Amino acid sequence: MTRRFVEVLKYLLMSEAARSKIEIGLLIDQSLQVVSKLLTGKRIITLEQTQKLILNTNINSHWFITGEV
Repeated sequence: MTRRFVEVLKYLLMSEAARSKIEIGLLIDQSLQVVSKLLTGKRIITLEQTQKLILNTNINSHWFITGEV
């Protein structure tokens, strides 16, 4: 799921749904440091963070969790 988190972050930044990694952190109630660690794979996204990301964006939850379209 780390790879999909990175893809979602890139999509949100490119589509201007979020203007920065800080805004993405706000979407999942996490600091910039946590977002950075999630992006580098030093931390694994939690179920709670996944849930908040899905609820606060328009990403496909099935794809995000399973990787299947």
